[in-house]
Amino acid sequence: MTESGRHLLRRGPVVASLAMVALVSIGCQSGYRSDARMLTNHWDRGDYSAAAAAGSMAARANEHDDIDRVVYNLEAGRTTQAAGDVRSSVVFFDLAYSDVRPYLDTEAEDTVSEAVVTTAVNQTMATYRGTPNERILMSTMQAVNFMVMGDMESARIELNRALDWQQDAERRYAKEIEREQAATERAAEEEEVETETDARSGLPESVAPHYAYLQDLRGYGAYRNPFPSHLRGVFLLARAVDVGDLANARTDLNQVAGMSPDAMPMLEADLALADRAPTAGMPPVTWIYFLPGRAPHKDELRLDIPIPVGNVNYVSAAFPRLVHNRNHHVGLEVHGPEVETVTSLQIADNDRIVASEFNERLPTIVTQEIISSAAKATATWALKESAGEYGELAGILYQAASTAADTRSWRTMPAVIEVARVPTPADGAIELVADGRGLGRVEVTPNECNIIIVTLPSVDAAEASIMNIQLTGERIPWTDPEQDDESDPSPAA
Repeated sequence: MTESGRHLLRRGPVVASLAMVALVSIGCQSGYRSDARMLTNHWDRGDYSAAAAAGSMAARANEHDDIDRVVYNLEAGRTTQAAGDVRSSVVFFDLAYSDVRPYLDTEAEDTVSEAVVTTAVNQTMATYRGTPNERILMSTMQAVNFMVMGDMESARIELNRALDWQQDAERRYAKEIEREQAATERAAEEEEVETETDARSGLPESVAPHYAYLQDLRGYGAYRNPFPSHLRGVFLLARAVDVGDLANARTDLNQVAGMSPDAMPMLEADLALADRAPTAGMPPVTWIYFLPGRAPHKDELRLDIPIPVGNVNYVSAAFPRLVHNRNHHVGLEVHGPEVETVTSLQIADNDRIVASEFNERLPTIVTQEIISSAAKATATWALKESAGEYGELAGILYQAASTAADTRSWRTMPAVIEVARVPTPADGAIELVADGRGLGRVEVTPNECNIIIVTLPSVDAAEASIMNIQLTGERIPWTDPEQDDESDPSPAA
């Protein structure tokens, strides 16, 4: 540290505290961004083992970080799953669930103390709790893990949890956003921060043009994602034990039809099977889920915004922006010696869902950042008035270090989910092709219902990650290909 830096810290505990908090904040955010970059580089190339190693290492390094560990565990859960280490994936998703479970029906999402520190520093100081869609998909992908392991009772529990997350979001998430926005607007009035808003977006006019590209992206309503509804419908359809299971399967599949009407040609056959008697038996069907690309992720947008404080008319502010990842295949062809060629149909668009959730919170995020920038500008002006050039320098350093947007998000979430449906071939052979590119041959169990999960993060991915699930019938007990029976399943081992 330079002599002037030491002199600055001797100026007073308030300046020192602000500077230290800001420096810690920017250090943590820099670490997260570096980790996210490394992980997605491996992921986009289809190097699932390297992505899993990076995700696991980062999750373990942040296991005591109450603020960031949920997003790290989500990434570790997804990357280890795609790499075939299902047992570790179960552990990571369970850790994420343990952290967010208190917010299902019970704890408030935000606290007064957190609001204070995020205004004083930035939004990266808020505890990451996952978005409604991330929570829904967390339980859905955990259900996939248990299906792979043959633990169908646990899979049923996770599918029901995904439904619980959807219903919880419907009941209270929008209300919480309204309360948060109202509190933010009151704070803006108290701080005398003027934010003339754009009528269409609800954003301040100085910021709105930078988010115009998001205005036409809308989700499916009521925080729903058709993917878990379809997976739960298929699961209950194939494994129905009574008329209640079939009725719930019909409800789930009808919800998918309402949200994704273009998939109706594929859904009709399953809806017809939902009307059968449970004793009638289930014909052997194989469903292939195609998970291409990556959902939109957050990046940082820095703008000079008008805030007249003292002799300063503009200050720099940092806002999150959504970046779409378009580098992925669309459409999966399924064929084989005994399979009539079919092409997958889209049932869920995470681009739309993520953008819709982002748009809903964006006015609050932007207003909070403007309030924070105004408060920092005021503090800098006050420091200059009371401590001269050293005070001004401290304020400038504080503003520079603490101006950062919250870019945390689940980056290995697929961009879309597509589904194909075929009668299970007698020889069990299924070939997969995406945009003319062969992804491999999959052997499913003949005369049974099966699920195949195909992950292909980008057109540059070297290969697809393929998970094979036998949904009905007697099966060979599952063994983890990554670990022997004597090993410790903990990812920290």
